[in-house]
Amino acid sequence: MAALSASSSECCTLKKTLNRLISNTSDSPRARTRSEPLYVISLERYGRDADFGLRFPDSISMSDSLFDATITDGDCKIRVSLDPAVNRLISVNKLHCGSVIRHVEFSRGEASDGDGGSFHVCSLEVDRLSGGDAALRALSSVNVRSIPWMGAEPSSGPLRARRSSYLPLWNNHDFNGEVWRDTPPSEPDAEDSEDEIDDIGSTVSLAEVRRRFLSGSRRYRGALCVRILHKSRLIYYGKADQKCECPYKAELQVGDGSSNACVVLWNTVCLEWYRILHPGQVVRLCRYRVKEKISLNSRNPTAQITIIPKNQISPDWVLPDLPHSFICGQELPSCPQGHICDVIGVVIFVGRPERVRRKDGQRSEVEEYRWLQLADRTSDKPIMIKLFSTSQPDIQSRVYPMALLVCTRLKLIRSAVDRATTFEYLTNTSLTQFLHWLKQVDESSLLERAVIGGYFSYPPLPVSLHNFMENRQGEAGLISGGEMKLECEKLNYREKRQFALQSEPHRTSVKRKLFSSTNFSLFDGAMEFLVGEQEDDSNDEDDDEEFSTLPTSPMTSRLGLTRVAIETLPRVFCYERRHIQAVAVGLQVNNFHKLLPQRELESFSPASCYTGYFTLSVKALSDGVMLDVLFLPAAPGNLHWMPLPLSHNNSWESILSHGGFSPHAPPPSPADLIATANQLTNQRLLCVLDACALGEEKMELVLNRAFPLR
Repeated sequence: MAALSASSSECCTLKKTLNRLISNTSDSPRARTRSEPLYVISLERYGRDADFGLRFPDSISMSDSLFDATITDGDCKIRVSLDPAVNRLISVNKLHCGSVIRHVEFSRGEASDGDGGSFHVCSLEVDRLSGGDAALRALSSVNVRSIPWMGAEPSSGPLRARRSSYLPLWNNHDFNGEVWRDTPPSEPDAEDSEDEIDDIGSTVSLAEVRRRFLSGSRRYRGALCVRILHKSRLIYYGKADQKCECPYKAELQVGDGSSNACVVLWNTVCLEWYRILHPGQVVRLCRYRVKEKISLNSRNPTAQITIIPKNQISPDWVLPDLPHSFICGQELPSCPQGHICDVIGVVIFVGRPERVRRKDGQRSEVEEYRWLQLADRTSDKPIMIKLFSTSQPDIQSRVYPMALLVCTRLKLIRSAVDRATTFEYLTNTSLTQFLHWLKQVDESSLLERAVIGGYFSYPPLPVSLHNFMENRQGEAGLISGGEMKLECEKLNYREKRQFALQSEPHRTSVKRKLFSSTNFSLFDGAMEFLVGEQEDDSNDEDDDEEFSTLPTSPMTSRLGLTRVAIETLPRVFCYERRHIQAVAVGLQVNNFHKLLPQRELESFSPASCYTGYFTLSVKALSDGVMLDVLFLPAAPGNLHWMPLPLSHNNSWESILSHGGFSPHAPPPSPADLIATANQLTNQRLLCVLDACALGEEKMELVLNRAFPLR
């Protein structure tokens, strides 16, 4: 697609189309573009409110989210709201920042509806044939930020709901946008009635406030001078039936020497103070309300918060020190389940961001997480952290390999493979935080191990079917291939889920493929169990041998990828290009200036832990659905995909049930594996598959375990 050149306003697609709505020259309340391309240059998400039914009377969407987009034709740009009918395109990343869209149908909101005459996109078509870089190429000669707005510049807030700020695209716990202050606000004028205003000239202890509360008093005179001990992540509690414009809260654990207490920041107080307040600071709190917790509100009364400089803190206040409970990697195995601790170490692995559905009461939420590995020199095993959002996006986005990282208030989780073999990892509590300094270290021995992105699974699953089923108590049981296909179609972008189903590796040929690897090694061989009529392979020099079985129907339903996706591959960490690499393994960005061309994102070499993969086509016994799955076996000496410390005979049955090769014997050669592939012929297996929606229509299926069924 050629780069756009300057054109007259008569050629501006947006103006031509929208002027028909503005001038009422058409009998229709809608106007549609034709085949001319438009480009999505920003995408913003926000929670719907109680007026949803009035604004979208015909919508049957059950989504809690609404979206606004900025679109351009290269000559002008406009901010529009999107109909909830296109939400699914966004949630699976088919429609995203950088998308080329055509046949876009617009309507215009009424000022009487509170929409201020803003424009609304009713429907659109995503042009997927143009390629992933089409918008970047088309707008390469244009400064997107300087493209003029069509009409007046829009307000910065959501268009179709009374919400004070936008949400991040992929989670509800990070702050997002310039409305979240990073400097203290000016002191507000006192407008509260006299009986609600504290006597701010004097101080009162937490113990005294507690005593008055328990005695039934509702008057709390005096300011609190406290040290912040812990800070929670943001809690977004917006619901579709609520009219609260800023439905946020956050908690601070504070102490003053007499007692400790929980302080809650409510609503716009979060916008003004959440980014500014940190553990260790001493603050003066006035005009607060006391219930079970101390509340700081935006009104009735308006809370007053002051950060006290270090040189003004009196030793007479006897404030508590920050509580820390550091442990090292060597100590983790001896800590009890649920132990709360702090850790420090050098990051040697940063996993790709993934998402998982978690239930909070009646509410289901898709949360973002990634795996980290830390080395602290006390153990040959890294400290494993499954890290969800800590509401510190500015810091979490700078967590790269080779960073010296301090992470507080983590919880220990222990998982058992069998009665004698356990694995530990740490994960968030509501008070987990990164300390506000990150230091890059230069240790060549660790740099060799530094890996970023790619498929990763932890903790290891059991190696016996009995133990696996025992561990799944309370979870969904076995499903059919058709059911799995339907469930996979429901997954949102980068959402990961594990399934178990019965199959039989079904093959008509066994091929060996060579990958672009400098050294021939075990993983340079890929095993494919292909189904149905084969293409003419006479020119394929890598074929080793062929077998034949009865072909399956060409109408057989399939799921999965026949070759590895770039998102699956772990990459060598490159410090000099770490910012580009973070985008390459990260989630889809929401703004055009953050977009990078595919050639940049795909330019990083696979890590040394990866030298190839196995692919298998398996057939679900229940309904014949075919699944194309990847197998990335753990191997001796591989510090990223480490084998279990359990010896076995390296037969195919053992390899699949252990998730890799025996740690105490040389792994079999690719030729030996190909020669023994008939071990799987007519073998019924219970397959444990990790499914991850990579966006567009790419569904990654990785074989985690396969247990033989006797």
